[in-house]
Amino acid sequence: MENALQTSRPETLMSELSNWNQQENKFGALFGQEALKDREFLKMKLENYDQLYYKYNGKAQTPDEKAMMTMLRFQRRKMERSLYPGLLRRILHRGRARLRAMWTGNRENVTINREQANRQAVNLPPLGRDTKPEQQQQQQATVRQMTPVSKYAHQNNRQKNNRSKKHRKGRSI
Repeated sequence: MENALQTSRPETLMSELSNWNQQENKFGALFGQEALKDREFLKMKLENYDQLYYKYNGKAQTPDEKAMMTMLRFQRRKMERSLYPGLLRRILHRGRARLRAMWTGNRENVTINREQANRQAVNLPPLGRDTKPEQQQQQQATVRQMTPVSKYAHQNNRQKNNRSKKHRKGRSI
C-alpha cells in the first residue's frame, strides 16, 4: 500500500534526498560504516547529488526546498573538494556532471512525451468501419499530433515521396 502511495506522489527534492539517505543506511548496515567513507562510495554519492542539483536547480521551490538546495550545494562542493583536490580536476568533473545531467534530462523528457502520447492514444475510440470518414480523419490527425516525431523523420518522409515521384515520372504507360 505504501509503495502505491509513493509512486502516485510527484517526486520532490525532499523525497529524493530521503530515498538516498535510506539507501545509504542500508549500505551502512550491509557493508559497515567504514565502507561509506570509501572514495568510490563518495563518488557515487556525489554523482547522485549532482543529478539532484541539476534536476531541481532553477525550479520554483518552497522555502524548505530552497534551504535544502543550499545545503545540497554546500555538501556537493565539500565532497568535490575532497575527491578532486586540484582545480582543473574539479572543473572537469563539473563539466562532466552538467553534461550527464543534460543527457539524462533529455532522455526523461522524451520518455515522458512518449508516455503521454501513448496514454492519450489509448483513450481514443478505435477506428472502425461504423465511424464516418470525417471522424476517422480527425482521429488520425489527433494521433499524429500526439505522437512526437522528429523533424528528421518528416524530412526522410518527404525525401522518400520525392524519390517515388521521380521514379513514376520516368515510366511510360
